[in-house]
Amino acid sequence: MPIKTSVFLFLLFFSSVVAQVEQGTGLEVENYREVGVVVEPLGPGAASIGLTLERIESRTELRLRGAGLTLVDLSPDLDGFLYVNVNIVGNAFSILIGFERLVNYQVNDQVYLTSARTWTGGGAGTHGGSVTFLLDNIDEFLERFLIEYLRVNQ
Repeated sequence: MPIKTSVFLFLLFFSSVVAQVEQGTGLEVENYREVGVVVEPLGPGAASIGLTLERIESRTELRLRGAGLTLVDLSPDLDGFLYVNVNIVGNAFSILIGFERLVNYQVNDQVYLTSARTWTGGGAGTHGGSVTFLLDNIDEFLERFLIEYLRVNQ
């Protein structure tokens, strides 16, 4: 087979494979109604203002259930999971809401599994000692996530 023909066939095959790949938001899932959630443990700064892991977990669960979603245990079968991280240092805070997907890749004969964040929201600021202010901020970031997540998947 002449080299020009080989190159042409390779490019034809490669372009058809590339054409099948679509750019997405990273929030697309098969069963959007089932979501796993990971809320990171809090550092000592949260206790100083009365913020607890349970309050964050409850707030997150209420927001997701209110949007018609079901919380499920994490498993390799999930398309992704919601990640919530809140840090308090003195009068400052940061909130990170992310959607993560399990990713596996192979190097030689070894297969590795990790997660990759495909969507991120959140912010930082000062809290003035107000747990209500922090929980309201978490609500705001969860709402942004839910708007995008449901828009993409419904």
